[in-house]
Formats: sequence, C-alpha cells, structure tokens
Amino acid sequence: MGLFKNIKSAWRLSKYLKQLEAFDYQALYKKLGFENQENQYLLKTKQFNRGRQYVKSFGLIGLSFEKLIGRRLSSKELERIVLLSHLAPVYDDLFDKLNTPKERIILLLESTSTKPENDEESLFLQFYRPLFGEMSEKESFLSFFLKLTEAQENSKKQVLETTTGEEILKITEEKGGYSALVLFSLLDVKQKNETALYQLGACCQYMDDIFDWYDDSVENRKTIANTLSLPELKSFYDKQLRQTVGSFQSPFSDLVETLLTPGNICLDFYRRNGVHLTEQPTERIICDMESAESIKKLLFNLR
Repeated sequence: MGLFKNIKSAWRLSKYLKQLEAFDYQALYKKLGFENQENQYLLKTKQFNRGRQYVKSFGLIGLSFEKLIGRRLSSKELERIVLLSHLAPVYDDLFDKLNTPKERIILLLESTSTKPENDEESLFLQFYRPLFGEMSEKESFLSFFLKLTEAQENSKKQVLETTTGEEILKITEEKGGYSALVLFSLLDVKQKNETALYQLGACCQYMDDIFDWYDDSVENRKTIANTLSLPELKSFYDKQLRQTVGSFQSPFSDLVETLLTPGNICLDFYRRNGVHLTEQPTERIICDMESAESIKKLLFNLR
C-alpha cells in the first residue's frame, strides 16, 4: 500500500477512535440498570475497564465495516458493538476463570428464561439480552455465537501438552473467524463476504496471539506465537496478512492492512530484542504500540 493510502487509513482509524471515545457510555450504563449499583463485582473490579479496552479493538473493526457496506453505521449498530465489547471479557471469564460448561453457556445464549447463577452470569446477561433484543439478524448472530462458543470450548486444549500445532492453528482460526462473523452480524445488512470476514477474524486472532506471547507463555498456553520460531511465524503471518488484504477491495482493504500491520511491528520488536518465541520468557517483554517508534512504523507501513 502506498504512503498516501497508509497515512489516510491511519487518519481514518484515529477518527474512529475519537468516535468511540465520544460515545455516551454513562447513558448506556444507566439504561442497562447499572446506576447506583453497589455490587462489588459489577462496578469495583476491572470489568468495565476491560470492556472499554475491547471497545477499541471491536470498535475499530466494526466502524471500519462502513467502508465495506458503503454507508455509515447507525447509532443502534454502534451501540450493539459497544454492548458486545462489554460482554466479551465476561464471556471469556465464564470459560477461563469459572470453567463454565459449554452447555450452560449455550443455555444462557438461547433461553430468555435462564436465571444467572453467579455475578459473572448476571453481568453477561445484562449486556447480552439487550443486545440480542435489538438484533435484526438474530438467526445469523446466534448461529455464529454458538460456533464461537464451540471454538472457545476447544481452546481449553491449548493448555494440554498433547495438543498438536495443527490443532492450535485450527482453534485459533475458528476463535478469530467466528468472532469477526459475530461482529459483522450486528449490522443491519445481510451477511456477505463470509469467507473473507472469517479470514480477517483469524488474522486478527493471530495478531492478538503475537502480542500476548509473554502472558500465554508464562501461563503455558500454546498458541501459534510460542510454537513457531520467529522466522516461521513471520513467514506465516506475512502470508495470512497478504491473503486477508487481498480478499477485500479498497478502501476497506487499506484499513485492514493498517489494522493488521501492528502484528509485523511486534514481530520486528521481538527480533530486535533477541526474543526466542519457543522458549519460556525470563523477563516481561511487551510490544508497545503507543511508542513514537511504533507509531512511525505504522504510519509509514514499516515492517
């Protein structure tokens, strides 16, 4: 992608970030019934902060979809993205921290009469039910969410010594792919470009694993980032990025390339710092995408 297109895409994404920052979160929390809540879990942990962090990643991709569908997102569509972003970390906790059975989570997704059994389920439903109630494409949304739930269940294998590299790749692809399809199904448009959107989500998950290399490694969670050597991972990610960008047309493809370039910037950071990805880290190493050097590389598409 040329320099002008890259700077233009970076500028467009910065505008999306400002739009997300300007969203009236307090009004949404009030509408959901969180005002004056005293529940320690709901308001005095990092759940809301984590939701706001997810808003940045989900929101950037979600708002970028307007260049795919040829119109601006409505206020209702943006609110759905914010709701999904807030329930996402709680959804992760149901699997990772509480080890909630898959069948129980499916029940929460499908049944409107299911009562929560703990604070995590209560918080999840406070975001999920208003979201589902607002959906115009309920069938596709639920279908993809159920497939994502199956992928999340399979991701428990990532902590098993016997899980193969091929299995890790499939789990990663499905988690990311169905996440992107869930996100797109929030829009009031018929599903299209399903294969390309699935590939986009998979590539986003590959990038997340690259950034999460340290945490996943110390927690003994197998990912593509700690089961491949740095040259192997660089070659793999470059190929996936090119295929993903090539699946779309400009201007959306330009945004996709800018969104995925941080993965290569992080890999270059690991290379320059002598990181051996398949070895257990001895010190905390984190890619900082907010540093001046990283921003310059993003703007000029340097890898």
